[in-house]
Amino acid sequence: RRLWLALRAQTFPGTPSVESGMDLESQSPRQQRSVRQVVAEVALSNPGRERSLDVEEESGIGPQATRESMKSFPHAATSMVEPYRTNGVYKFLTLLGLFLAPFYLVYLWSNRRSDIKSFSSFFFVGEIINFVLSLLSRLLLWHRQQRHMCRLDALSPPFPREQWPRVHIWCCQYTEPPADLVDTLRQSVQFDYPPESVVTILDDGFYKRKGEVYEKTQIGQQMEDMIGETLAAFTQLGHAGIKKTWREVCPDERSRSYRHEVAPGGSSIIEFQVEGLPLVRFVCRKKGPDSFSKTGNLENALWNIMEDDVNFMVLLDADMAPRSDVLQLLLPTMLQYRDSEWKPDWRTAFVSSPQDFKNIEHVWGASDPMNQQNKFFWQILPTALDSLGLVHFWGTNVAFFVPALKDVTGFVYACISEDTATGAQLHRLGWSSSFVGGASLSLFTGLCKENVEETFHQRKRWCQGNIQHCLMELDPPLVLADSFRYPPYRHELWRRLQDVKDQDRSDRAPEPISPEDVGAESRRSRRSWKWKVLRELAYFPCKNAFWYHLQPIYYYSIALAILYMGQPPFLIDSRPIVNPLDFFSRFHVVLAYWLANSLANFFGYSYVLDDPNNPNSPLWRAQQEYWGYAWIRLVGLVEGLWSARTGKQPRWAVVGAAGRFNVFYELPNAVAFVTMAMSMAVVVANYCIAAGFGCGSELLPGPSTVPASDLVGCLLACFCVLFLMWPVTS
Repeated sequence: RRLWLALRAQTFPGTPSVESGMDLESQSPRQQRSVRQVVAEVALSNPGRERSLDVEEESGIGPQATRESMKSFPHAATSMVEPYRTNGVYKFLTLLGLFLAPFYLVYLWSNRRSDIKSFSSFFFVGEIINFVLSLLSRLLLWHRQQRHMCRLDALSPPFPREQWPRVHIWCCQYTEPPADLVDTLRQSVQFDYPPESVVTILDDGFYKRKGEVYEKTQIGQQMEDMIGETLAAFTQLGHAGIKKTWREVCPDERSRSYRHEVAPGGSSIIEFQVEGLPLVRFVCRKKGPDSFSKTGNLENALWNIMEDDVNFMVLLDADMAPRSDVLQLLLPTMLQYRDSEWKPDWRTAFVSSPQDFKNIEHVWGASDPMNQQNKFFWQILPTALDSLGLVHFWGTNVAFFVPALKDVTGFVYACISEDTATGAQLHRLGWSSSFVGGASLSLFTGLCKENVEETFHQRKRWCQGNIQHCLMELDPPLVLADSFRYPPYRHELWRRLQDVKDQDRSDRAPEPISPEDVGAESRRSRRSWKWKVLRELAYFPCKNAFWYHLQPIYYYSIALAILYMGQPPFLIDSRPIVNPLDFFSRFHVVLAYWLANSLANFFGYSYVLDDPNNPNSPLWRAQQEYWGYAWIRLVGLVEGLWSARTGKQPRWAVVGAAGRFNVFYELPNAVAFVTMAMSMAVVVANYCIAAGFGCGSELLPGPSTVPASDLVGCLLACFCVLFLMWPVTS
């Protein structure tokens, strides 16, 4: 790695450095030493830094990242976007499917089977719903783009390093093993960024509440020891080189902004200071009877702990180890050059980056049967949302503009997945968001779930949050518990949204939220009816997830039904086409509609046709995940609805010990798979017995009632179901 840096500096003079982004030739020898040699010296003298370089190499800092840093950016530009090269083909196929859809639906209706008319009608209604859901998904991916970032130290005009904004890095910790946080902490204190920033570990497991007394837990002590051991590796004095202080934040210290409900007992703050490194702040919350889960942890940090003059904050999960230049890549899109200096643009609320995992192959194998990589969710969907400025907040790997977060009264309470709901409220107020990262640029690397039960529980929790978000915005009276409808600061949020609506209806200029706020008019323009439609489209798959999660169950029941009937729910009109218009009234239009949608799916997953990341594996895995998680997602929807009705939040922790077999979670998948496979075997055996010996069951398809070609078609449909269910079921 060091040899490559040295050779590159000599071979390509005048190009930005991978580590610093600076022009090496334009610097003095002393400056050149600080860029080239100091990193090497730290790596040689510090095993932690050597590990940092290894993680960066695995995360994609290499020739590809070098090409990114060598891009030429226009004056005062912080990023450039490049449309997907398959956008044109994808849009054509989407429009073709939209054109064929009416003919497809008319064919299904006019060719219903008279002997099973009710089943044919059920299938027809289902296909109408599926067409609408499919169309909305296609429109959501209408324009995809890749965003190329300009680092802070490569901006033009230059952004002096001493003027870079102060940033707080938050790492959320509950009861995860302290070892999971080691890489995250080690990387966070080695950012290529001024050391005035603060790394804050938000530990919700340090104290255990017994009545009015807070007792330190064993894992809390282990966390404190881990921080000391990790930081001691960065100084020759070891633990003696760490200045450690302990202080208490009491509920009445900041009465104007202190949020008592999230930390009624206050917080203990242990600060670790090592010369030359950012301050590490260990925050131990003293929770009340209702902890408000992760929302309470974040709200405590935002309102009760963090200083008021901090404008930028990066939020990480405990295991998400960042790259050393992550701040330089996340912050620029929230900046704007005006009045001869770089300042916040007051338009961008947050910048999201995808999750990447380093243990997938070790735990699950190269095939990733549980689709832990989830490339559609982390790499494909965000590129489309980025073109609208409506990228979602996914709970981690995100940089926030803090005044925007406070504009919506902070993080949303009462939703178990507070992330998506909070991002949606920011977008409702007109704030935009961006996406940084992709297949060739991974800024954070963490740990995926390591067993089936934990993975199912995670996906179930996401669905619980989806239905809660939907119910929160619908707010149906007499259905939801008061504690869900009116959690802390919900009235303030609705009041803020109503005030903004009243301003937009009037002719007066929008009110800035700060004297420095220059984005009020821009945010107002993003609250028009056009943006409301786009916003609803962007959040439709989340808020209305139950429609999508019912689709696999619907198709499973259809496949099983046609297997036992031996015929599809519609007649197959395969008469020859005499004139071109006959095409639209024959079975050919069904095949054309299915083919157009399948190809649109394929191109929706690909940047270019020879995309190395490409379409095949992510596409199949996404479809197989769609089927394999159908049951657990349905459970999540029901539990989320029930929790909103009763006001009792679902448990956050995994049910049972890690690695245990959870019958309720896992058995339905196995039963459904075996049922389909055995049904296929029974039907085929009965057909063969009836054909050979004439003594098969009359209740099942036989040669006298069902042509062999029809039976093969039914078996093919069932085989597709088994193929889609197999990876997760296995």
